[in-house]
Amino acid sequence: MEIIDIYNNKNEVDCLSCAINSGEYKVPCGLICSTEHFGVNQDCEIPIPGFIIISSKRHIHSIDQFTEDEQKDFISLIVKLRRGMRDVLEIGQINMIVAELPGRKDDHFHLWLYPVTKEAVEKFGTGIKQIKPMMNYAKENLKTPENIEKVEEYAEKLKAYMSGK
Repeated sequence: MEIIDIYNNKNEVDCLSCAINSGEYKVPCGLICSTEHFGVNQDCEIPIPGFIIISSKRHIHSIDQFTEDEQKDFISLIVKLRRGMRDVLEIGQINMIVAELPGRKDDHFHLWLYPVTKEAVEKFGTGIKQIKPMMNYAKENLKTPENIEKVEEYAEKLKAYMSGK
């Protein structure tokens, strides 16, 4: 699959989540954190500050396939990430999105932590209906130096929070 990242670099990977979690693909802004079962990064293609992806390291497509250890790890991870988004990044509201995509070669469970911003609400409305148009808008219009700097800043702040620094 071809990935065009927030810096407009083109990359070919067989499985994006495996490539990110193994270090084969150096995700823009780097990994925010990694646990035994999950990797966390700023979305590599969509330059929305604070748009965080949690992906399973195992090839699974649904939360009901989690082991007990993965369940515990996942809940702890979400809670800590959300606190960091609220306390450090000052993101007051998010949408959490899970899309089960069985049968794909890049079959990993993903949870998107998608920030709800004033700009997105004004431009595209509220709720789930605003997400796809905002993502497309961001890919086409928000790869500016100022916005990329903010994406990087948010990722660094969240990395520091998650590592306890």
